[in-house]
Amino acid sequence: MSNIEQAIQSALNTICELHQQNKNISVASVKNHNPLPLPLPAITRAITAFKENPQSYLDTWQENHQSDTVVEIPPVNNTNKALEQRVSQLEQQVAELQKVLAQLQNKAS
Repeated sequence: MSNIEQAIQSALNTICELHQQNKNISVASVKNHNPLPLPLPAITRAITAFKENPQSYLDTWQENHQSDTVVEIPPVNNTNKALEQRVSQLEQQVAELQKVLAQLQNKAS
């Protein structure tokens, strides 16, 4: 892929992100939101192409974007057990602190 093709692809990604955020798509907004400096001809080509057929670019972008943002969720059972153990430990610490506090109050009286 040539440099200009990469620049256009980067601009199209930025355009799709801006579109998803319901922001205005302009040369300035694409230039400001893109992490890399892009040549103006690449930005204008990308905007023109997007405006001609926005749905095809959005569909492709969403497919690529969703595959990048897969999040692994830990099993609920293991998380619940860990939380139950932690709550039990904290309850024991609170009970110990209450005993120490009672002893200190008795000594102060």
